[in-house]
Amino acid sequence: RLPLVEPDEKSAEIIRATLKDYKIDLPIPPKAV
Repeated sequence: RLPLVEPDEKSAEIIRATLKDYKIDLPIPPKAV
């Protein structure tokens, strides 16, 4: 299980990739983590 919030930029990349997969268009700031 991954923590909901990680101090890594990988989290943001994973979130963006997930949103892309689900075709969700949400504004995600570069430093949302």
